[in-house]
Amino acid sequence: MLNQARPCRLHPMQRRAALSYAYILNPYLEPRSLLLALAEEFSVPLDKGCRSTPVVERVDVRAAECARNGQRALVCLDEVQAMPLESLEICAAHQS
Repeated sequence: MLNQARPCRLHPMQRRAALSYAYILNPYLEPRSLLLALAEEFSVPLDKGCRSTPVVERVDVRAAECARNGQRALVCLDEVQAMPLESLEICAAHQS
């Protein structure tokens, strides 16, 4: 059967109802700056001068809220090879 269209899966970004995502274009950020960028992308409210630990906890809470709502939380990091090792460790410590 030549030229028959095959069904394809939707790209995750096209299934927004089932997905909450953060897209970090330039991950060459120190750990705290990366956490703040993730919090902003996931619409996590933060107080001015908030320390890193509460930021991590609030991003984790937001990811848990997504799961309770039937969504997946996805982080897309472009140019990840440029990321400082300390920032990469933050991401690895909070994956699920």
